[in-house]
Amino acid sequence: MAGFGANTILKMAKAKNAQIKVLSENVAEVTLDIDEPNAKGVSSFRMTYLLNKAQNTILSVKLHDKTTGKLLNQTVYLYRIDKETGGQVIQRIYSEDYYEDAKTGRKEKAMTTSEYKKFELIDNLN
Repeated sequence: MAGFGANTILKMAKAKNAQIKVLSENVAEVTLDIDEPNAKGVSSFRMTYLLNKAQNTILSVKLHDKTTGKLLNQTVYLYRIDKETGGQVIQRIYSEDYYEDAKTGRKEKAMTTSEYKKFELIDNLN
């Protein structure tokens, strides 16, 4: 399993002129707007990342519907120290998806926990 680190998210955010808010010396909040074409037109989303720049890690992500402001997903990443490299690697991911049941109209929440033994960070988009 592989994923991007905080440095890659920051580079992408700067390239897209996204909002970057420095919360402390090592922690930044990045907000990106994303438009995705689909069969009905375009879906617009706003992703907010909480990043630890010193450790090159993503602490959490929130996904909102840009049009309605509704929270669609929030995810928290937990790390451990890799014995071989001494670096931080993802050990567990907690994720919550929020949606409305099409038949009943009830608001629903689905929770997922993923555990990883080996997770590799990719630090470039090429």
